[in-house]
Amino acid sequence: MLEFNHAQQHSNNAITLYLRGLTHLEQAIIHCDLAVGLSHAIACCLVRDTPKDHFKFGENTPEERLRFLSNAIKHFNRTVVEGKLTDCTLPVWMVTEGLKSIFEPKKGETPIVKVLQFRELADILGELASNAKFFAEDVYRIASER
Repeated sequence: MLEFNHAQQHSNNAITLYLRGLTHLEQAIIHCDLAVGLSHAIACCLVRDTPKDHFKFGENTPEERLRFLSNAIKHFNRTVVEGKLTDCTLPVWMVTEGLKSIFEPKKGETPIVKVLQFRELADILGELASNAKFFAEDVYRIASER
C-alpha cells in the first residue's frame, strides 16, 4: 500500500497497485468471514451457553458488515446480471476509513451502504488468532487435565 501512496495519482501504476491491494483485501474479507463462522461453530460444540448465531442481523456489528462485504464480493455476478449496480463498478472498494460496499435491493429502493473499518477488521483477525490458539493448544491441555 505504501507503493500506492507514492504512485502518481490516476496513473496506470496507481490503478494497478490499488487493484492488487483490493484483491488481497477481498480475499481477506471472504476468508475472514468463513473463519468467523467456523470459529463460532466450534465454540458452539465446546461451550454450552454459546448463542446459536454469532451475530444478529440488523445490529450493524462488525461481523455483520464483514458478512455483507463478503456476500457483495461472492455474489457480484448476480448484482451485474440483475442490473442492480448503483454508481459502483466493484463490489467493494477502499475508502479512507476502511472497506465500503453498496447494494441496491430493488431498482428504486434505497441502497444499503456498509463500511467495515480497517481497525474493525484488525480486531476480528486478532480475535480469530486468539481463538485459533485456544483451539490448537488450550483445548488439548484442558482435555488432558480432565
